[in-house]
Parts: sequence; structure tokens; C-alpha cells
Amino acid sequence: MIELYKSTHDTQVVMGTNGATPLWVAEDGSWGTTPITLFDCHYWSANDFADLDDAPNKEKMQLAKTIADERAALHSIERENFIDVVRKRSAELGLRMFLLTEEGMNELE
Repeated sequence: MIELYKSTHDTQVVMGTNGATPLWVAEDGSWGTTPITLFDCHYWSANDFADLDDAPNKEKMQLAKTIADERAALHSIERENFIDVVRKRSAELGLRMFLLTEEGMNELE
């Protein structure tokens, strides 16, 4: 196995540290030598996967980026809405909320 250099996007592999072209092999038996991009698909729906599967190969990368960005934005909005509801009800529920930051813990009011 070889160590891999990453491109300016942390998820894309460009080449091996020894200058070799990396070969990737997936558990499903697919393989290739082209750069790969990894996506967090935790929040994807079955329809998202079906759309990706149905898309022409030349469009799959852009579609996956679009789906990933849309799902991440939607999840972020849902998370913020949840935090707002809990923040508004925190006194009623007897909760203290804290936000972990680079500088430490900040209490939310």
C-alpha cells in the first residue's frame, strides 16, 4: 500500500507519495485509478441514492456534490431550529446550555 497525497480539497486523492498512480478497490469489487472524492451521505435519502444511480457517469460527481451540500444545509437548519426551541424552553425545562468553542465552553442564554 502507498500513502496518498490529497488535493486542495481534503477528500480528493491526487497521487501516491512515491509518485505512483493509486489504485482504489471498493468492497463491491469496483476499482479504478482516477481521483476519488468521499462524501458524508449520512443524511441522504433513498431517493438521493436512486438519483445518483440513475445519473449518467459524467454527471455523478456534480450530482453527489449537490446532494451533499443540500443535505448538509438542511441538517444545519434543522439543528439550529432544534437548538432555538430548546434555548427558548431551557428555563422552563431547568436546563443550562453550553456551546463548545475553540476557546472553551460558553453558556448559551
